[in-house]
Amino acid sequence: MNNNITTNIIPGKTTIFCDMDGTLLDGSHDKWFINMVNTIGEENAIKTYRKVTNKDSLIINKGLLLTLYIAKAKGAKIVLWTNRGEAQRAMTEANLAGHMHLFSDSIYGAGEKNTKIEPDNNSIVVDNEAKNHVGATNVDIQFGTK
Repeated sequence: MNNNITTNIIPGKTTIFCDMDGTLLDGSHDKWFINMVNTIGEENAIKTYRKVTNKDSLIINKGLLLTLYIAKAKGAKIVLWTNRGEAQRAMTEANLAGHMHLFSDSIYGAGEKNTKIEPDNNSIVVDNEAKNHVGATNVDIQFGTK
């Protein structure tokens, strides 16, 4: 079910899980990583990625960012939910250019983010990839940039 994430908010109860790469940030990160996986294999791509994390200089999806600020003002809890690992925390904060305060929590899933949450009927998952909707009843894909 697609919906607009600024509606369906129950103040104090709604949690929005927002993906990072390809959703909140442009899709160039995902495209680069997938190309590396296809070229040198997943294990080597992960090792290479961790060595060159300064490679990322991604563009923030300003429409989604504004929408998340509106949702927060309406009482939603905003959680950054990413497949990046803890080693990429500093880079993630740099990519978000001073907007980390928007998030009440952050989940660094290290390639396994779908195992880190269990959305309920008050949750909204914002992710450009359907495989990451993890059974959520409220999903918003309109902001995907991939």
